[in-house]
Amino acid sequence: MGRTRGVWMMRQLRALCFLVLLALLGCAGFGQRPAFRVIAFYSTHVEQDHVDFALQAIPFFEAMANRDGFEFKATSDWNEMNPGALKQYQVVLWLDDAPSTASQRAAFEDYMEHGGGWFGFHIAGWMDSRQTWPWFANFLGTLFYGNSWPPLPATLIVDDPQHPAMKGVPSSFLSPANEWYSWDPDPRKTPGVKVLMTLAPSNYPIGFKDTLEGGDIPVTWTNTKYRMLYTNVGHGDKIFTNPEQNHFFESALMWLGRQSSAAVAPEKAPRFCVVALAEAGGIHKPFVDAAMEWLNALAKEDNFQVDYIQNTDKIDDAFLSHYQLFIQLNYPPYNWTPTAQDAFVRYIAEGRGGWIGFHHATLLGEFDGFKMWPWFSDFMGGIRFTAYIPGFADGMVTVEDPLHPAMKGVATPFLVQKEEWYTWSQSPRPNVHVLASVNENTYSPDTKTKMGDHPVIWSNDHYKARNIYIFMGHHPELFQNPAFTTIFSNSIFWAARQPQNP
Repeated sequence: MGRTRGVWMMRQLRALCFLVLLALLGCAGFGQRPAFRVIAFYSTHVEQDHVDFALQAIPFFEAMANRDGFEFKATSDWNEMNPGALKQYQVVLWLDDAPSTASQRAAFEDYMEHGGGWFGFHIAGWMDSRQTWPWFANFLGTLFYGNSWPPLPATLIVDDPQHPAMKGVPSSFLSPANEWYSWDPDPRKTPGVKVLMTLAPSNYPIGFKDTLEGGDIPVTWTNTKYRMLYTNVGHGDKIFTNPEQNHFFESALMWLGRQSSAAVAPEKAPRFCVVALAEAGGIHKPFVDAAMEWLNALAKEDNFQVDYIQNTDKIDDAFLSHYQLFIQLNYPPYNWTPTAQDAFVRYIAEGRGGWIGFHHATLLGEFDGFKMWPWFSDFMGGIRFTAYIPGFADGMVTVEDPLHPAMKGVATPFLVQKEEWYTWSQSPRPNVHVLASVNENTYSPDTKTKMGDHPVIWSNDHYKARNIYIFMGHHPELFQNPAFTTIFSNSIFWAARQPQNP
């Protein structure tokens, strides 16, 4: 009797242990919520080379999902592109086709406008008329213009190795045989578009029957207004034969998934707050608009907040106390209310926050009926505006202090195109810490509007606030210049006293 009871107790103990093990497995593995959900749309009635790509992409992403802990579904039923279905997914893939009905397109527009993620391949970008789907033309940032034929391998150059979608991708690699598209306009010139990969010039001419002769032809980009990425890659059955390119597919989808799943998660409190005093109109408006788009994208990516004002009416001590950084986005140093001037002087002198000023911020003198602000002139190194180059000129900028945090990762010298290049009554150098200067001998076309020693980026160390003046700021194309955007980004975190990569 005692032995029988002992055997029974051992069996019960084993059963209990088994149940506990199942429970633990359920928590640690089988019951885990996927990191994000992906739905891939494809068609089987389109060009066979596109079908071949889709049928190879599906098992590739299924294996990736199993490995990286997200959920993946592929469907050839494009009617699943409806609001009820799409809300279940954080990323939508178009493998070899695009939505064709008004209801499908409307559902996709709403999905993207509310934070959804999209990864489009090759034919997903084929649209040669803005009237076909105007929203998508703006979303993509360009229109299809031409193509090479037959499919051929091509060397791709990575434009932005720091972008998360490019993580671990070599600076250049040979992409397998593909049909390569050209675009009009160049998406690189579309505000908000960030080009990630480009056809290398060494490829040209590429094609035999249809040839791309040369030029700037982006292959992969993101429109930073959305959680999206388009790549021209995706034609034929050779695409997944290159491990370097496969790594890009993985990095890109993981970036989109993490970004998009974060969009539906509870919002985190911003790490810090920025106020940007933005010039409201005039010839600088295109630059200001591009700057706002770029700032908004950076703020979303790095979790800080940017508020915009277009005059100084709100500025006082209480208003500025909410902000760790003040950006003077081309707004001039005049037409400020007396209260705003006093509050700003205290903000800078007492180091209550940081400051970045652009371009028009050194328009110091008598303008529009206003007298010069002497304190601001001293803040900028004791200068007064004298002239500018109205026809614009290219110029080479030399970094003078590569160890300054604002200059981290900036190649020197770097080219700035079509800038006005202000001159002032004197060089600010004796009174400021010069970070970069323009070499007037490199102006193209040459001009008589020169001042000799010509700093263009500097900081005034006589004030407690971390501060940087960046002269450049006339054209929106500056946001396609990696040196300029790196300096801007570095300056934000340095001046706000915040870690750049927390």
